[in-house]
Amino acid sequence: MGDFRVLYNQDSSNLFYVTKASLTPAHVDAMVDEVADGGGDTFLVNVNAQKVNYPSRVWENYWHDFRPDDRSYYGLADDMDVSGRRHLVSQMQILAQQCDYLERALGRCKARGLKAGVSVRMNDMHDVPWPKSHLFSQFYRDHPEFYLPDIPIRAWASRGLNYAYRDVRDYFLLLIREVIEDYDLDVLELDFLRFTAYFDRVNVAQHCETMTGFLKDVRKLIDGSGKSVELLCRIAATPAGARGLGFDVRGWQGVVDGVVIGMFLNTGWELPVDRYRELVGDEMGVYACSDYLAARWEGLPAEPLSTNGELLRGFAAGYDALGADGVEMFNFFCSREGADPVDPVFDILGEMREKKFRGLRRHLLTAGINHGESDLAVQVPVDVDAKHPRRFEMVLAVPEVDQNGVLVLIFDGEAKRDDLWVCVNDDYVGCAVDVVEGVKDVCQSYCAHFHLPNECVIPGRNRILIRNEGESVTVLGLEVRVR
Repeated sequence: MGDFRVLYNQDSSNLFYVTKASLTPAHVDAMVDEVADGGGDTFLVNVNAQKVNYPSRVWENYWHDFRPDDRSYYGLADDMDVSGRRHLVSQMQILAQQCDYLERALGRCKARGLKAGVSVRMNDMHDVPWPKSHLFSQFYRDHPEFYLPDIPIRAWASRGLNYAYRDVRDYFLLLIREVIEDYDLDVLELDFLRFTAYFDRVNVAQHCETMTGFLKDVRKLIDGSGKSVELLCRIAATPAGARGLGFDVRGWQGVVDGVVIGMFLNTGWELPVDRYRELVGDEMGVYACSDYLAARWEGLPAEPLSTNGELLRGFAAGYDALGADGVEMFNFFCSREGADPVDPVFDILGEMREKKFRGLRRHLLTAGINHGESDLAVQVPVDVDAKHPRRFEMVLAVPEVDQNGVLVLIFDGEAKRDDLWVCVNDDYVGCAVDVVEGVKDVCQSYCAHFHLPNECVIPGRNRILIRNEGESVTVLGLEVRVR
């Protein structure tokens, strides 16, 4: 049984934001150590938004022209608290006086046996509502002629830079060249999913050709450096969504080593790893990417993924069964932000990597917010009544012989146990074992439980038919629990 890669993406600001004591190189080491100790495979150090967090020669850093007591420096609205930003930028400046953050982090990865990676965000657009924000680079401010057209569905991303312009592509190549030539890395990830827009919506074929040409430029930089650097691209959830945004993976063989697919600020549980595999073949890796929240349920409390070992096991086990080469953990650290910080369960990373899924695990259905151009279509909420049975798709791993599966239907409405019936992959399962009101973690809804025979489950995609013979109910979520 081969290892299942677990990539960990550390964003450009979290360490600086959540660390209350003055930062030292030891804090950078500890950031890497917890992933190594937990059993991760690859550590991706995100170095930028529109500015960088290390002493670059080619891009502005966060603390450029930093004036801690000058509110105008931050460019935020009067009603926003700037203390967090002041702390963030000050911490970066303090660390920069002691070490090169990127060099230190990559060196620690090497020392701890992790693959050392850099993740570059390719069109970050944080702070769009505050156009005078210090997060915007001078390049961005100086070149409004390079802005994308404003398309409402794209929200903040619609104000990003247009990669149709050679000057824009060259600007990002400056940063990429520096990272490749000046630092000791094993992996370079180009993050095209945070944010998602790079072109207008007029000529998709031309945009795909332009972006593939850009990636070939990156490959030339890598090859010309004489270093062995794996090139990954983090892109939209579906091949169609990716192509519509200018990313045609069918032309990437020999250029890109792997694709990481995911959703924009949501976790996708039915990502089409299998479809991407058909398009790119076996020579390129295909990885499924999570986000901080396991699902953004409509009408139910959101559940973090990074603090729940059961959900992490289910996420990894399902995508292993579907044929993914591994998973990427994105925004894993967000549980440490906010008023009540909680540490992620780093030790589960090792279980995932070694595919030890013996513990309790849960498989969910993608739910909640959907960023139309790049994300999966969500399957819930949806009404089910006597005239309208509904079919759902879930990505599952087959339980072991001594494990028991339970299908849980979460719904809003009135239904008795024998009103609700289930078929799985054309096998008849039967009616609900029970209907429970007010279970833990569920708000103003009911849970119907169904026994799920192991022989009904297939590795990968599973079809689940829900039939309701009573009054109409609204399905809010579906999950499988394996004990």
